[in-house]
Amino acid sequence: MSMTRWLPLAAGVLIGCEPTRLVPDAARADLESGCGPGTACNPLPVTGFPFVHHGDTRTSGDDLVDRYGCASSTTELGNEFWYAVQVPSAGRLRVSHPEVSGDDVDVDVHILETTSPNSCVARGHADAQAEVQPGVVYVVVDTWAGRDGRPLAGAYDLTIEVDLVPTGACATIAEDLPMTWSSCDPSVENCFRSGSTTYLTLPARGPVVKEAHLVTTEDGISGWPSSSRDRLSTHYATSQSVSGYAMNRTEPWAPSGEGGSQWGQGSTGQKIPADAEAWYINMYWKNRPAAGTRMIVRNPATGRAVVAAAGYETGPGDNSAIAGVSEEIHHWLGTTHLDELEVGFAADLSLPYGPITCSTGSPPPPPPPTQSGTACWLGADRSTTTCLPTDALPVGTSGYTTPSSTDPRFRTPAAYLDLSGADADLQLAPNFVLSELADESKARYAIVQPHAVAALQRVRDRVGALVVVDGYLNQAYLSGSPNSRHQWGDAFDLDPVSTTVSRVADACRTEGAGSVEAFTSHVHCDWRDGALDPAFFGAAANRGAAATPVLDVELVLTGDVAEAFATGQDESEGELLREWRAYDDLGALIATGLGPSWVFPAEAATVEVEVGRRALARVDR
Repeated sequence: MSMTRWLPLAAGVLIGCEPTRLVPDAARADLESGCGPGTACNPLPVTGFPFVHHGDTRTSGDDLVDRYGCASSTTELGNEFWYAVQVPSAGRLRVSHPEVSGDDVDVDVHILETTSPNSCVARGHADAQAEVQPGVVYVVVDTWAGRDGRPLAGAYDLTIEVDLVPTGACATIAEDLPMTWSSCDPSVENCFRSGSTTYLTLPARGPVVKEAHLVTTEDGISGWPSSSRDRLSTHYATSQSVSGYAMNRTEPWAPSGEGGSQWGQGSTGQKIPADAEAWYINMYWKNRPAAGTRMIVRNPATGRAVVAAAGYETGPGDNSAIAGVSEEIHHWLGTTHLDELEVGFAADLSLPYGPITCSTGSPPPPPPPTQSGTACWLGADRSTTTCLPTDALPVGTSGYTTPSSTDPRFRTPAAYLDLSGADADLQLAPNFVLSELADESKARYAIVQPHAVAALQRVRDRVGALVVVDGYLNQAYLSGSPNSRHQWGDAFDLDPVSTTVSRVADACRTEGAGSVEAFTSHVHCDWRDGALDPAFFGAAANRGAAATPVLDVELVLTGDVAEAFATGQDESEGELLREWRAYDDLGALIATGLGPSWVFPAEAATVEVEVGRRALARVDR
């Protein structure tokens, strides 16, 4: 029995007229005819995402709808604004606007299949979402009326986003999965009862637990651990070595006593392969799948995804969480305990475990499309219409030689910006101007890749103000660092203004940075794994994620002083951040510190250090 629900969208886009960019006289004529921008017969077109618009229902020419089919008892007596959203491929449409307490404004959002209010499929005071297929769907911001009948019209900031269904390697199978739950939690979508069985329709979205660790066959542990952290540092080291994924692992062993299990023992009762344990997923499935069955776990907010190993564990029993995953999965996806993720069985069961790059349909590029000879960035309004010409370096120009490499990420640039003829104050993104990202005093010609600027802006949206210490740098400026990503225009050294370097580093990883290095004074983030921009590199294909170079750390304890020595990293750019932690014999965190060395407390049973937010070392005393 399949319960997947898709919205059939209307074939027609508009009613009565086509959307157009209006000159003042034309706008006046349209308003007089009742067909001004944002009305039902001339909705504002939405073709790129995320779409952000500042509107005001006091200025709308429409007051056509007072009630909607999805909430017929709610009165929307004021004016409304209409949007026609072009959905490029199947996915989930999300609409939101922040409510401001006490501003005497109350506008609600609605998602409609057609311009008929009876076709409303979702609404909300501040947000709404619905599964959609390719075509046009309508979003209406309407004004609610209070008990006195007075419409509470006013300004709003609307965001429209679409999470496209992954295709290609990340494709999943639609399936109604029998669960052990006795009922459906109201907060979990796509859960339903049929007879005496509860089903969850996959792929599903919902809260996902951060799970504890399971003992692996490669840990070399005889029997089972005797406590939540017994020989856990050995497991951490094994997991990092086998998976190749460096992070600060902190979760304990899976608890003992559940069904008679031992510490670190899953529901199979057996030790499991280390490569599967690093990326494992469990659900409260009625029939556990075969060990090693591949599932796709995706963060719908960022598009990041992981191939997870199912069939080694069962749970969580709470029906308000759809699944549980390892802390490695949460870390890679930039999420944490009970954050919303999407899970489903992979169509390709031969995929290797770990991070994977997904494709999602074919959304139309924001206008105008970036092409060889012209580079376009987000701009101040995120419309991707801020553009500059690029051209080959003048003959005889020195200082721009890049190293020869067969790695496509290190492709030789074909064109550059000429900063001498460009406006230094041109906003390439809402919070960054050209001179911040490419300083003419450091190099006249520069590369500033649009995909990296877009990611930088998303980081800034997460953590607040940032000072860009360095953006583009040529080889002449960098002398001694031949492979520095600054030469390829996708690297930035960032100094946080009101947060920590650790938080900035984490935000860069969440936003897809291919390499992140945290120093004591700043963070280096680069987006080397994104597609090279054709305006600077000519025709270039997308590339999958590549592993960050290994950073080896040796942790040495002398008396009560701990020191960490890093190899595989040139610290000429600055001193790598060293974050220290101490745990007692029960595994509880008892102290933290920063610095090249650290005096740890006498009661510490385990001392660990994380270097550069890239590598972890532990010593059990």
